[in-house]
Amino acid sequence: MAHHVIVRLRDISSLLQWMLNYSTDLPFATLTLEIQPNTLSQRAERNPSLKRLSAAREDVVRAALPDDPNEWINDLRAEHPWAHLAILLCMLVNLRDLRLGACMLHALPLCNALSFDHPRRKSDANDAMDWIRPRHWHPRYTSATLAARAPQLSSLTLPTEWLLPQRRLGARVADLRPFTSLRDLTAPYDALISSPSLNGVSGESAHLPVDVFPRKLERVTVLRAIVNEKLYGLVEALLDAKSAGVVVHLAEVEVYFDTYVASAGHLNRQRGIRVRAGETQVGVMVKFWYREKEIVLEKKRIDVQKKLLNQTSLHA
Repeated sequence: MAHHVIVRLRDISSLLQWMLNYSTDLPFATLTLEIQPNTLSQRAERNPSLKRLSAAREDVVRAALPDDPNEWINDLRAEHPWAHLAILLCMLVNLRDLRLGACMLHALPLCNALSFDHPRRKSDANDAMDWIRPRHWHPRYTSATLAARAPQLSSLTLPTEWLLPQRRLGARVADLRPFTSLRDLTAPYDALISSPSLNGVSGESAHLPVDVFPRKLERVTVLRAIVNEKLYGLVEALLDAKSAGVVVHLAEVEVYFDTYVASAGHLNRQRGIRVRAGETQVGVMVKFWYREKEIVLEKKRIDVQKKLLNQTSLHA
């Protein structure tokens, strides 16, 4: 029987203790893992159930990272939740769906496995990086555990709170190709599209290039979106990639706006773009949403040209 496990960050150590001591099938039967953030009361106190590192947990660590397990073991003894999460990922050998959407990026060093474009200010002559990984992201094990699971995941939800505290700048994801089996991707706008007035390492692309999306991708959902040409550029690029056979299985693109979009006219004023909801001629259903309501851009679905953007308007 397949299991869907939902656990708060602070409670992962207790879940591990129960799995190692009593459960024989849960690590193998869990297909979906959903991580929830801690409550305010949980952040203020330590977990009293873990006073020493069990031999079983240490065995998991040494098997997963035999070359250098000491930093991981030390983080476990310090009760750092990301160290417990790394063990949990090692144990869930049949995991197919990883949901991190409710958490903050800062709390999940495993996201190192995504690989990031480091944003830089265009005006910075010294090319200094504005986005710096937090200190607790540095240990190698934090990314190695997700990297090991990446090829088997069919669904991935990235943290919705993408910006790091006190830094204001997030970093765009650079490469999703290691997720070779991924069919369903849910990500916030800031994870896929460069921050305003910033360049990534690649420089010329305002959004994540479609050639680094997984080839088996069927559905893309963009959360907390902003109405601008970068967003439409990404959607158009995905449709072009479907037409060119790069993401041949792509069937649906959904965009959820944080702010209310009053009308189709408001959307279409962006650099002359004509965006319509409905099924395109390349077989991709495009939907725009505000919270839980679909934004009706036209009275009925219509077929549109191969691209979402009107080329005449685009180059005018």
